Amino acid sequence: MSRLIAFGCSNTYGQGLHDCYIKGGPGPHPSKYAWPAQLAGMLDLECVNNGIPGASNRLIWHNAINFN
Repeated sequence: MSRLIAFGCSNTYGQGLHDCYIKGGPGPHPSKYAWPAQLAGMLDLECVNNGIPGASNRLIWHNAINFN
């Protein structure tokens, strides 16, 4: 199966969405309601959400370039 691989910050991760929130920080797993999961569902693809809450542009770029 093909995959949608997303890199980004808390918006990509889905921090604050009702399935991804614990008091004081993000949930332990990316939200199934975040945009990568929603887009992957529309395209019938597996979602690999590599969003990291608080990630800088440099960290996002580093993770994307070094992803296997």
